[in-house]
Amino acid sequence: DAASARAALRTLRAQGARTVVITLGPQGCMLLEEGVDEVKTLPCPAAPTVVDTTGAGDCWLGCFAHFLASGHQMTQCCQWAGAIATLSVQSRGAQKSYPDRSQAAAVAWGPSAAPATAAALLQL
Repeated sequence: DAASARAALRTLRAQGARTVVITLGPQGCMLLEEGVDEVKTLPCPAAPTVVDTTGAGDCWLGCFAHFLASGHQMTQCCQWAGAIATLSVQSRGAQKSYPDRSQAAAVAWGPSAAPATAAALLQL
């Protein structure tokens, strides 16, 4: 629940973690960034149909790490990872349910994003 997640964030901060993220499945995640006392609750979009949640957490973490390594802000990384992980639960399987670059770009930057811009942002 949200209260337990907030308590865990603060406990981890007190133990020396600078930035902490806790994922909450379909409810998104909570973020406590270094130098900030406010816990951000970042919802992810609702999946119209959930077929299989296998690998959704791995999809979230992989997307989060990719965006963070690409230099994006922590809040954006969490939001985009949640949106892309939402796509992964809409088909069966783990890795085979992960969206390709064009699907991920459409979710992260919207369908109106220029394909070259979205592709460049997804490259490492």
